[in-house]
Amino acid sequence: MNYFVIKDQDMFLLTDQEGNILPGTEKGLYVQDTRFLDQYELKFNQGPLVGLHGSCEENYISRVYLTNAEEIRNGKVQLRPEQVEVKREQVVYKKVFYERITLTNFSRESLNVTLSLAVSSRFSDLFEVRGAVREKRGIELPAKVASKSVSFGYRGLDDIERWTHVQCDEATDTFKNGFEITELLIPNKPFVINITVVTDIANQRAEVKGFSEALYNLESDYKKWEEQSLQVTTDSEVFNKMIGRGLRDLRTLLTDLGDGPFPVAGIPWFAVPFGRDSLIAALQMLQFKPSVARGTLRTLARLQGQELNEWRVEQPGKIVHEVRRGEMANLDEIPFKKYYGSVDSTPLFLILAAKYYKLTGDRELINELMPHFKQALLWLDDFGDLDGDGFVEYHSNQDKGLSVQSWKDSYDSMIHTDGEIAQSPMAVSEVQGYVYAAKQLWGELLREFGQDARAEELTRAANSLKEQFNKEFWMEDRQYFAIALDGNKNQVQTITSDPGQCLWTGIVDHRYVSAVVNQLMKPGLFSGWGVRTMSAEELVYNPISYHNGSVWAHDNSLILLGLAVSGKAKAVNQLFAALLSASEEFEYQRLPELFCGHGSDVGTIVQYPVACMPQAWAAGTPLAMVEAIMGLKVDANARQLLLRPTWPQGITTIRCMNMQVGTDIVSFELNYETGLKVLKASGYEFVVENAAFAESTR
Repeated sequence: MNYFVIKDQDMFLLTDQEGNILPGTEKGLYVQDTRFLDQYELKFNQGPLVGLHGSCEENYISRVYLTNAEEIRNGKVQLRPEQVEVKREQVVYKKVFYERITLTNFSRESLNVTLSLAVSSRFSDLFEVRGAVREKRGIELPAKVASKSVSFGYRGLDDIERWTHVQCDEATDTFKNGFEITELLIPNKPFVINITVVTDIANQRAEVKGFSEALYNLESDYKKWEEQSLQVTTDSEVFNKMIGRGLRDLRTLLTDLGDGPFPVAGIPWFAVPFGRDSLIAALQMLQFKPSVARGTLRTLARLQGQELNEWRVEQPGKIVHEVRRGEMANLDEIPFKKYYGSVDSTPLFLILAAKYYKLTGDRELINELMPHFKQALLWLDDFGDLDGDGFVEYHSNQDKGLSVQSWKDSYDSMIHTDGEIAQSPMAVSEVQGYVYAAKQLWGELLREFGQDARAEELTRAANSLKEQFNKEFWMEDRQYFAIALDGNKNQVQTITSDPGQCLWTGIVDHRYVSAVVNQLMKPGLFSGWGVRTMSAEELVYNPISYHNGSVWAHDNSLILLGLAVSGKAKAVNQLFAALLSASEEFEYQRLPELFCGHGSDVGTIVQYPVACMPQAWAAGTPLAMVEAIMGLKVDANARQLLLRPTWPQGITTIRCMNMQVGTDIVSFELNYETGLKVLKASGYEFVVENAAFAESTR
């Protein structure tokens, strides 16, 4: 990762590894899809500093250590290198960016030095930063310069004023483009500079706390987050670190728009609500932090489609795909202010709700959001099934929207074996699985709420879809499922990862489960680091593509869960080991959004150049791995926990503390040799099924 990124709520800071934002790059300080700083560049005696070390491992603070370069004037050395240490500490907290710079002179004599900080902002929309060309822009307002502060303003075409206020308390000179700080550095006496950057949108100016208070609050928030989550430890330190990294990254990605915390998709370019991504991440972390599922459901219910709008692909009952709040979105220059171009967010919304209820028994939330759930169920049949054939499809003819509206949303992901791009309307395999699971789960749930007739209708529809799917998508000659049916109802026969997700949903008939697992774990799909999005044996395979041969963490997590529910312990353990090894290839053991599909025989993972890190459903992957190897199923109303551990190599103990089930807390430990030890039962029955032992205890 050649950048540092930290985030809190709506703000994220993206810098180079020296802590700078250099002009002409994508780096910046961003809030609500607008770049509030496009230059923030520190220099020492008018020259660049030399990087020593940097880290943003803790997620809420970036620490960078630098030193001075050698200075020669008129052939004479004026300052030897490595005499002054410059430590930069950067945090963002509640829409304010704080930096503390500490200079320490390690030479034997006092040094007169000058630091300069260049700052500027054009308030570019995030889509402009990424290459969009606009016909018109708003007005850049005159900079306001005071003794130790400078402010930049912009009145957008959306009639919103945006301001960036930069203050440097130690500035000796202030200009419209930054500050100079001149100081005599005494040997071994630290000199501290404090800089504050405050954003202001439509006269909503953030409150300044100060660096120390902001850092303390962030440290406390992260500690509380970890203490109040399910705490899992194993006898694999590598896996323990992977779990901790995932939990910490998910905390970083949380945002609250007023309905409770939910995860945004990823940093840097997708730090906004994404229906599919937010829902899958909430599913992955459900057993660790059910409150995030509650916030996600409430947020997406409020944003649910209400009308027919072709530009936004909005339909009544449909769950939103993406929400943007920048100037271009406000002006409908792009359709993403509230964009509904995903075919799978709606069934995933229903799946999360049903699984949340199974874990928590939270009837109050289900009743509160019941009108939204009913609308979502109606959407599946009224709008999702475009031609009445029983399958849910997408179709797009937009220039600025997404041409592919399932999770593999690059233009060429739905591709025939001969290289021809499949044409929509498109019925994608895993989408049918999501719809099946949604109807099956809601058939069960509505019976508990006394709605037997509707429950029976949904169960019949789910069973019919399963039968039809296994008939129409199965490729007898390839012993696998097609990725999709195209607009002519022809199978798209490329061998891809998608049917692996179908295992998780339960739509795969028992006759075909072993064949699907066999194909997933063959060298064509299985790279040694994980399951590829497309088999290496396909003519159209491309290991460095976005979706046609790369390896995606979240895709593998759902496949892993599918293997677990299918009872394929050997395959679970094989894929688990691959993902664990893959994590060690990345800084901080952070799985990225995706990586290239080259096999493990290469000796190292080939990284994808623009993968988001951290990314929500990649961060959720270690948590889904825990669920898979424990085989954990919870039914709060039945007051039962069922465990089917698979015991991958190197793991003989799994300890789970502080797990919320219903309104209670349970804790337990699984050991390969000795079995189950219940540490806190809270009146729940624990049932363990395993090749080595099976027991029931309270």
